[in-house]
Amino acid sequence: MSTDTTEAVFANLDELFAGSLDDIADLPSFETPPKGAYIFDVSMSTKEINKKPAVSADFTVVETVELEDADVTPVAVGTKFNIAFILGNNISEGKLKQFLAPFSEHYGTKSLSELVRDKVQGTRIAATMKHRYDKDDKEKIYPDIRNVSVS
Repeated sequence: MSTDTTEAVFANLDELFAGSLDDIADLPSFETPPKGAYIFDVSMSTKEINKKPAVSADFTVVETVELEDADVTPVAVGTKFNIAFILGNNISEGKLKQFLAPFSEHYGTKSLSELVRDKVQGTRIAATMKHRYDKDDKEKIYPDIRNVSVS
């Protein structure tokens, strides 16, 4: 299943005003996509979260391949989300290692600096989206990426 959006680009006001609201592409959102198989573009960055250093994997949905629940509406192409790996936490650092393993194999390096700062930037992957729920608020859903295959 593909969620293709048509992007309209207007060269001038006359073109814009000759169209309708339906001619303008929807704005991609920042949300956790439903469970399923996807094609993503991924980049990485470093940041500070709650005064702790972190590595962020930043995803953009390129294509919804198949949803786990066929009755769920797929997110729009271009939807963004991220996964933060907060340093100083064994579980989070272990998840970072698990996430980076397919990139390490694909690019032939185990250097964290090289992977995070250079190699992963703009990489297209196929992956499975699962969900992880906040332990204190089951309404909060976090992305859980698995089965990463680097293109």
